Amino acid sequence: MLTAGAPRACWSLGLCFIRPGAAGLLLVIAVEFGLIICCGVLNPLPATYQISQAPDDSVARVLSAWSMAGKPASRP
Repeated sequence: MLTAGAPRACWSLGLCFIRPGAAGLLLVIAVEFGLIICCGVLNPLPATYQISQAPDDSVARVLSAWSMAGKPASRP
């Protein structure tokens, strides 16, 4: 998780080097793309780890708890 999480924090440093014009726009696109890729890799890792550590007889309860906990958080 550290290998996938550390680069996520470093991508924002690239925004310090933005210049006006097309070069700056391409830099922003590259930084945002890298950040999205790192977040896409990192987000499933804790869930996978937690499911693998849960006892086999309680996996359904863990998934149900995540489902119920995530619904209020996603509503405005």
